[in-house]
Amino acid sequence: MKHQNHSAIHPDDKLKEEWVISKRSLQNEGLVIRYDREPPDEVEFPPLTHHLIMFMLSNGTRQVTPMNGQEYDGAMYKREFFLKPANVPAFSSWETTDETLLFIIDPLFLGKIAAETECINPDRIEVRDIVKTYDREIENLAYSFLQEMQTEEIGGKLYREYLANIFGVHLLRKYCTFDAKIKEISGGISPHQLRKVTDYIQAHLTEEIGLKQMAELIGISQYHFLREFKKSMGLTPHKYVMQERVKMAKRLLKEQQNLPLARVASICGFSNQSHLGRVFKQQTNMTPKVYQKQI
Repeated sequence: MKHQNHSAIHPDDKLKEEWVISKRSLQNEGLVIRYDREPPDEVEFPPLTHHLIMFMLSNGTRQVTPMNGQEYDGAMYKREFFLKPANVPAFSSWETTDETLLFIIDPLFLGKIAAETECINPDRIEVRDIVKTYDREIENLAYSFLQEMQTEEIGGKLYREYLANIFGVHLLRKYCTFDAKIKEISGGISPHQLRKVTDYIQAHLTEEIGLKQMAELIGISQYHFLREFKKSMGLTPHKYVMQERVKMAKRLLKEQQNLPLARVASICGFSNQSHLGRVFKQQTNMTPKVYQKQI
């Protein structure tokens, strides 16, 4: 397919609603993830301002995708995807009603991740075009994002930021045309900085706690904060927050045994009683009710 000469356009100007049966979306800074269910059709992608990843959630009998000198004509299976860089035209035709997860990636998002990870030449990122592939890390991230769409639990903001950072770093490492080596940070988080972050978490435990706020609190990038916090604490910021909320729930269950579990969940920052029960059991191997009986 020949490259078109007109200016690139935003994906929302091209990905029309009429060929989408159902849609849900999840937004992070510079990254939009859409769940689409699409009837058989074909679409021509002119040069767009954003990179696109279309991840298959169902099996498709036949997919025709020519792009930038490459072409694939055959089945697209569940968990496979194609990657279309910004400013590259493409065409896609499919014969089945497909369920997909569409990642709309702002080039500035990748540039920001590259700068934060001290990547070589962060202002010269070129994303490779891929017409069909499978990647276990992309699969794991796709289903994690999909679960976030379906649950919308408290703590989701922090978890989505964590997923977005891991997603961006993985794209830089595996799907960029330059050698995206990441420099090691020296020193890590000092005990004073760590205490500052954990004090902040305790003070805002029942609220939405964002990765950005915690990283800015001690003046380092989100990526380095994620890595150094886990190195210091042995778990991610999101898991640490969940751990501290369970500790709070334990105290309430012990000190106020007549308090309804729904109220305990609300006080401790869980979205509902079911959310409390699920996280509590993951961490203690017992339900809140069983724990309370054993006190």
